[in-house]
Amino acid sequence: MFGSNLKRLRLQYYLSMAELSEKLNRKYNTKISTSMISRWENNQTEPRMSYIRIIADFFNVTPGELLDNDFKIKQDKDLNKYADFSNQLQTLMKTNGDSVVSLSEKIGVPYSTVSSWVNGKKMPRNSGIKLLEEHYETHLRHPIIVDFPTYNQKSHNYVHLDFGFPALDYLIDTIPYDYELKKITIPDILLGKYAGDPNIFIGALDDDSMNKVFPKYSSLAYKSFNSVNNLSNNEIVILQEKSDSKESKSISEKIYGKSFVVRRFCNNTQKEEFNFIPESKNPSFREFSYSWKDADKIKVVGKVVAYFVNL
Repeated sequence: MFGSNLKRLRLQYYLSMAELSEKLNRKYNTKISTSMISRWENNQTEPRMSYIRIIADFFNVTPGELLDNDFKIKQDKDLNKYADFSNQLQTLMKTNGDSVVSLSEKIGVPYSTVSSWVNGKKMPRNSGIKLLEEHYETHLRHPIIVDFPTYNQKSHNYVHLDFGFPALDYLIDTIPYDYELKKITIPDILLGKYAGDPNIFIGALDDDSMNKVFPKYSSLAYKSFNSVNNLSNNEIVILQEKSDSKESKSISEKIYGKSFVVRRFCNNTQKEEFNFIPESKNPSFREFSYSWKDADKIKVVGKVVAYFVNL
C-alpha cells in the first residue's frame, strides 16, 4: 500500500514529514504540504499519479514498487550505511576544520565526489576510505543496523535496561535489592564476534542526542569498559554526563541517580583534548570536551557495537 511504503521510505531517510515536504517542493518545484503527506501515510487519501512519480524518483524506486503491497525496501541497508558514514565524515571535517573544497584538495579527490560522500548520496570505495583514514588518522567504523529476525538460530541472553546505559557496577548501589534485571534474547548472527560476551549489555536510547545516526528508542548493544584508553577515534560511546551540563534531566538520571549520554568520540590531537560529539537534529544537545590531562575524570561506560531498530 502506498501510504505504508511512503512512511517506511521517509523514516529510512530519517526525514520528518515537514522535511520531506520541503525537499520535494525544492527539488521538483511542487506544492506538497505536510498535511498531504500525513493523509497519504494514514491512507486517508491517495495522491495523484504525478505526485507518485515525483516521490518514486526522490526515493530512487519505481512508481510500481511504491504502490506494491509486497514492496520490500531493498535500499534499507545502503541508506542507513550512507547516512551513518556521512555523519561520521561531517564530524571529522568539523573537528579538523575541513570544508568540502579543502578536503578534496588534501586527498586528491574531485569536489563532486567528496560532496556526494558528505551529503550521504554515495559511499566511497575502499581506496577512498583508505585516503580518508590516512588523512584523519582514524578508522571509519559503522554500527550494525538490523531488524530483529523471526527465524530460529543460535542465540544468547543479555541484560536489557529499559532506559539509559549504566553498566552493572553503576547499578549496585542504586537499584532496589529485589529488582529483577530483564533479559533479552538476541541471535548470535546479529552481534558477530561479540555474541555471548558477558560484557555486552542492551540499553534503550531515551533521547534524540544521536538521531542522525539512529532514532529515539533504538536498542543499543554496548560493550562495557571504564577507560578512555579503550576508545578509538569515531566510535560511538556511552559516558556519564559531565557535571556542569545544563541538559534536562534524563529518564536514566531519574531512575539511576546518574545521567548517561551517547556521543561520538574524537581524540582531537590539535587541541590535545577528547571530544564527545552529539549527532542530533536538535541543537540543544551539546558537545563535551576534556583535556588530555583530565582523562581520569571521564566516566566511560562502554562503546556501541550494534543497534537494533524495529521498523
